[in-house]
Amino acid sequence: EYDEIYFTNENRFASDEMTDIIYKLLPYSAAQNNTAPYEWLHRNALITELIYLMCQRGVVKRADTDSTRSEAAIEKMKEIVQFIESSYMEPLTRQAVAEKFYLSPNYFSTYFRKYVGLTFTQYLTNYRLTQAKEQLMLTDKAVGRIALECGFPDDRSFITAFRKRFDETPLKYRKSHESV
Repeated sequence: EYDEIYFTNENRFASDEMTDIIYKLLPYSAAQNNTAPYEWLHRNALITELIYLMCQRGVVKRADTDSTRSEAAIEKMKEIVQFIESSYMEPLTRQAVAEKFYLSPNYFSTYFRKYVGLTFTQYLTNYRLTQAKEQLMLTDKAVGRIALECGFPDDRSFITAFRKRFDETPLKYRKSHESV
């Protein structure tokens, strides 16, 4: 269970008793070859007692904190996704979104993929394509205009992404869904 626990100092758990043990251990670190018989036994007993006190006062089980951490992480991810969905029409970059939420770009990438299951770019492109698909069905706007309104830099990149995702061009998609 070693990987399921860790030590914390949140409650300032060091005590006078622990400090005393540490002071008793100091001579052992200075004189590595103690001549007294069974001196090693006393040293190991002190170390064991110190570990016992640390476990008694400062051990936190990962399961006790992971649920709180994951709830906070999920809430943060909800904020990030809401921001992306409200700003998808703007030129968003991984770096800019990471900075907005005070995360490094590399950590943001790992974090995003862990909670969403897609990379930032995949999610953003999919969301933009979903919005564009809706506009293709509900409006008669030109494909180029829809592309720009949905955050694509130009109609060519939009058409390429749309074809890759839906196996047809935006115009073919619109025509095939006109009667629906």
